[in-house]
Amino acid sequence: MQMTLGGVVRAFDDWLDGPASLISDSMGSGMRGKRTRVEIAPDGKTLTVHGATARSAAVAVQLGEAGGADTLANAVKGRNVVLGVPEQWLIRRRIELPLEAADHMDGIVASRMSSLSPLPPAEAYSGHRIAEIDRVAKRLVASIAIVGRSRLAPVLEQIERAQPRGITVEAPAAGSGGAIQLTGRAGVGNARRVVRRSLAAILVLAAVVAGGSLLWRNLTAGENAERRANLEARMEKARDAIVKASNPEEVATAPEQAALDIKNQAVSVVGALDDLAAALPIHAYATEITFVDGTVRLSGKTSNVPDVLTALESSGRFVQSRLVGPATRSEDGTTSDFVLETLPLIRTGGGLD
Repeated sequence: MQMTLGGVVRAFDDWLDGPASLISDSMGSGMRGKRTRVEIAPDGKTLTVHGATARSAAVAVQLGEAGGADTLANAVKGRNVVLGVPEQWLIRRRIELPLEAADHMDGIVASRMSSLSPLPPAEAYSGHRIAEIDRVAKRLVASIAIVGRSRLAPVLEQIERAQPRGITVEAPAAGSGGAIQLTGRAGVGNARRVVRRSLAAILVLAAVVAGGSLLWRNLTAGENAERRANLEARMEKARDAIVKASNPEEVATAPEQAALDIKNQAVSVVGALDDLAAALPIHAYATEITFVDGTVRLSGKTSNVPDVLTALESSGRFVQSRLVGPATRSEDGTTSDFVLETLPLIRTGGGLD
């Protein structure tokens, strides 16, 4: 059974995810004991403060009442506060993306926030969490939580007066039992990613050291002289194969060689147009497409310009997508005229550059 390089990498990444989760959870368990959780009541007038340990009793604090500020200060001063937002205050959204977008979630969600939230981005706290992963369909579903800054402002002001060490705002993740961080983005997912990459680097380094040591011992042994000669012969054959693969076509004359060079360096216009048609969202269409020095310049109309750039980048077939000048609102008031440039990756013969 044959496996592609991408399949091997994904299988290795899945295998590392278990140990990485255990390590990151162990690293975070020490910090959880130093945190104080504060839950906001739906009416916004009562805070429930949970102690730093499981044995500490919860304390109810009435905002604005006499003695409430002192009680809150005694509970959270000098501590890391995790502020829980009630479900009734949240605006929830779900978006479906390609699996390759997992490492770029922050940028993708930020670019779509204007269409996902009824509030301007500057007037809201938001966060996201990957809720579902379908590796067969190569798709993922992200859960997004949004809350207005103005609604949290009075509570945050009261807590900041109590002089905590830090404040992290969290919302419950719908259906997953976890939490979505709305501020303080250094979450468990990032820690797990760092641990997973560190484990991969350690394993690769160990394999390289072990392989190099074994090869060195074999090459330096006197009885392995014949093996060394065979290895050198095989390396020579491999070099010849690489040279032949690098020059798959041979021509007899200089004009033919020049034509071949132009062909190998040219962008496949038909392939690029096919990729462009597949990548553009349904609400966008092109009015003019030009190719200049391998770059596609696209003029068109859409109801969501950031969504067009996100679709091109997440398709895996275009890079360096950017707007040429600002988008302008059309006369119909619902669409915008835009001009963008992007670099197609497809080359002659369908290979990716």
